[in-house]
Amino acid sequence: MDTDFRAFIAGHAIDIVFFIFFCGRVFFISKASLRIKFIGSLLLLCVFYIGRALTAQVAVPDTSIYLYVATAIGIRLIALKIIFTVIDWED
Repeated sequence: MDTDFRAFIAGHAIDIVFFIFFCGRVFFISKASLRIKFIGSLLLLCVFYIGRALTAQVAVPDTSIYLYVATAIGIRLIALKIIFTVIDWED
């Protein structure tokens, strides 16, 4: 059980760091209501889950590392931009 949790943390380390950083931005910098901030944080979790699922589809043996990294980062950044645009739109 303990190794499963360690494997989960190791596999999602980048997502956890992004989530902490961007949730901090949402909660402390954004002037949206608390409801919008909470929904935005939940959407961030969904974005990271979808990003992980899509990068797993791209991670086949014939795929170059550049395409894998570009897909992993690009999907998350596009979705984060959309989410933050919606959160800041209500100001």
